[in-house]
Amino acid sequence: MSRGSSAKRPLLIEKIELWSSKSRVVDGLWIGCFSSDDRERTLQRVEAALRLIERFAPLHYRRIKKSLSRIWVQLVPHGAGCYQHSLNACLLDPRVVDSETTTVEWIASAIVHEATHARLANRGIRYDEAVRLRIERICAGRELDFARRLSGVDALKEEISQRLDWCRDGSTHYTD
Repeated sequence: MSRGSSAKRPLLIEKIELWSSKSRVVDGLWIGCFSSDDRERTLQRVEAALRLIERFAPLHYRRIKKSLSRIWVQLVPHGAGCYQHSLNACLLDPRVVDSETTTVEWIASAIVHEATHARLANRGIRYDEAVRLRIERICAGRELDFARRLSGVDALKEEISQRLDWCRDGSTHYTD
């Protein structure tokens, strides 16, 4: 899901929160965590997800590094993750990233999904309601392509396939 595609510049509060985040750089990509009970563990899980992508889907990994400036674990009130254009960032909710039920594979697939949003936005494709289902279908397709490269992730592939079905069926999940 994309958020704030019309905003050109980050808000002052976002700049302060970015500055206050525990962070590191992985292969030139900034990853940070602002709000988490164990920020180091959170960063380790995101880095493990990136390494998983790098190992099993090098093309997706290169696209992530090219398309995104940062991956930021920050509260996302309306979902588990989103792409925020003003920061050129994949935002991931710490309640999901830190959950014992969330796998590193799920985190990796979410990064692939949001990086696809970034790639489309960087090519000038706006996340307007008229094309939203098509954009979500593209992003979920990339995500499913990644998940198919992994073994033992049948539940993840089923979840992604369900979202693809929503896009094909004209679901109201992605309307204003």
